[in-house]
Amino acid sequence: MMRICATVMLAFCFKAMSAQTVPTQPELPTFYYQIFLEEPIDTVKQIYYQQDSTAVKYQLSPDKKAIYLLDYDGERTIKIEYVKAGTPADMTKPHCHVHALEHL
Repeated sequence: MMRICATVMLAFCFKAMSAQTVPTQPELPTFYYQIFLEEPIDTVKQIYYQQDSTAVKYQLSPDKKAIYLLDYDGERTIKIEYVKAGTPADMTKPHCHVHALEHL
């Protein structure tokens, strides 16, 4: 009888312990870059590396005065095609004009 009680108790404790979740470490903030604009723009059409035309993921800030680069490698010149006041335009920004931003 004592052996059955001990076995049941151990099974219950094991089940209770396995049901508990271990808290995970919070994720480190993702590292992004940003470009400050002199004036707000309407929209961004595309952003890519000037050297090889590889697309760069981006997000226009809510006030439309900055562009967040979501997968920029931190070293290359980028080309930005955008629309301002209904007119298409473009600009080139070397890496020294792209600023680190810890998270969005």
